Amino acid sequence: VQMALDKQLYKADQALKKGDFKTATLIYHDYIDEEKWPADKSALAHAYNGLGWSQYQKKQYEYAIDKFYKSIEHEEFKIASAKGLGLSLYAIKNYQDAIPYLEVALKNDPGNKDLAYKLDWSVLRSEPLNNSKQYFEIILKNNPLRASPYMALGWIHYNWKNPDLAV
Repeated sequence: VQMALDKQLYKADQALKKGDFKTATLIYHDYIDEEKWPADKSALAHAYNGLGWSQYQKKQYEYAIDKFYKSIEHEEFKIASAKGLGLSLYAIKNYQDAIPYLEVALKNDPGNKDLAYKLDWSVLRSEPLNNSKQYFEIILKNNPLRASPYMALGWIHYNWKNPDLAV
């Protein structure tokens, strides 16, 4: 169905799935450049989201961030774009800005340990220690089997010169 509706987006999506990020990037980029105003907002958001993911996979995080910002406004791509934004911002060590996007992504994929770890690390690296401590104590109550809050609380207490409590 997608191939019949929009052959270019279908080809780009297939290249992205196969891991051919260069081809996906070229097709998405050409698609965006060829669109005439007024464009189908959903298809354009689809292309920006796909281009963002292909650039993310090529470690071109700053470019990916720009594309995810453009696609996040469309409801259909809000969650995927939030995940891409959170991971891209995290990759460039912009932890404070990554937090809200990682929260959205984790809320929609609560079993994703990698997202949880990156969110926890972002909180630890960007929030004041008191705020971080409160955050991790809440996480421990809600999810006692998650390892990163224990490590983060240990780090917080270590920084507060409480080595026994840190251990």
